Amino acid sequence: MRVYQYFEVPRNVYEELMASDSKGSYMRKLLRI
Repeated sequence: MRVYQYFEVPRNVYEELMASDSKGSYMRKLLRI
């Protein structure tokens, strides 16, 4: 199992990630430029 650590993440981003059905889809959407 991989563990990723992120620092200084805004609270709203963390809460949206935790509430999402798919963490991977949320991260891909967030990181898309």
